[in-house]
Amino acid sequence: MVGSCSYRGKIAALAGALLGAGLLAGCDAATTSAAQSLSASEHRAEAARIGAQGSPQFADPKLQAIVRDFEAEYARYGRDAEKLAADAGALCPLAPEEAFKLLKQVGYAEMQAEYAKWGVTSLTDLDAIEVRVVSGDCDAQGVEGPAEIVGRSRGILRTGSGELERVTVTDSVERIRGSWAGGERRGPFRTIAVSRSASFEPGAAGGLAAEATDWAYLAEMRDAPTAMWLYMSHGPAFAADPVVTFTRNPEAALFGTTVVERRADGTGYSRMYQGSELRMEGPTRNGKMHGWQVRHPHSWQGHAVAGGRDCWQDGELVKTTTCPGE
Repeated sequence: MVGSCSYRGKIAALAGALLGAGLLAGCDAATTSAAQSLSASEHRAEAARIGAQGSPQFADPKLQAIVRDFEAEYARYGRDAEKLAADAGALCPLAPEEAFKLLKQVGYAEMQAEYAKWGVTSLTDLDAIEVRVVSGDCDAQGVEGPAEIVGRSRGILRTGSGELERVTVTDSVERIRGSWAGGERRGPFRTIAVSRSASFEPGAAGGLAAEATDWAYLAEMRDAPTAMWLYMSHGPAFAADPVVTFTRNPEAALFGTTVVERRADGTGYSRMYQGSELRMEGPTRNGKMHGWQVRHPHSWQGHAVAGGRDCWQDGELVKTTTCPGE
């Protein structure tokens, strides 16, 4: 039991800590340090195992071309936000909310309203947002024609209340390549985003204080940047093109790839990989999970993780023995 500070209990508690649970309490410092060191080494080994697999490979030439493009660009930029923006030039003369919409494809007020449905306050420092041109043209009306742009933004999420309140500040650099027509995206696009977050909790006198941990490895994972590559086509003529996302954060053992094969009628099929291992798959409808989602068995730090399946309907998890599909 954790309460008795048994070694097995400490390892279980540490596994919980990696998922956001509390750290060990009531255990002596030397034993806690040893358990932390073991857990960190096992996590690093698992991250190395998955990372060594590389990306999933596909027989479909269109998907395989996307994999090759990602691998070449990840080798070039990695998770370095400054490399991502190094060749950005002239500033786009856009109003802050127009710059936000150009980068995020959604209006600022619309995004705030969507987060509010989930009890989350979402803000963006509009005074700090900027868009610069790598290639192509950008004026006060936005971008027209083929272009590559780089945007910088700072987002603030506030969740919970009272002692459970948390504020997360995320600084992002995005590099977007594609073609615009009449202010809308048209055809294939590639977006690279490198982000770094910091979390805060209630402090003295009603202020906020940076979250602290006495475990260096948790701090290392918390502070590590995350890189995301998104390949997605826009417009009716490209409605059947796949959507592919790569997410990389080695410190957190995150080597995710998601492929969504789309159909013109709004249905599709999603496959989620960790490294080259297929972890989950199932049908989608209008961009949301819809039907049985199959979880494939796999291993984690040498332990078997059972598979299974869950029913989702229009993006909502439901309990049922029969599950309508596509």
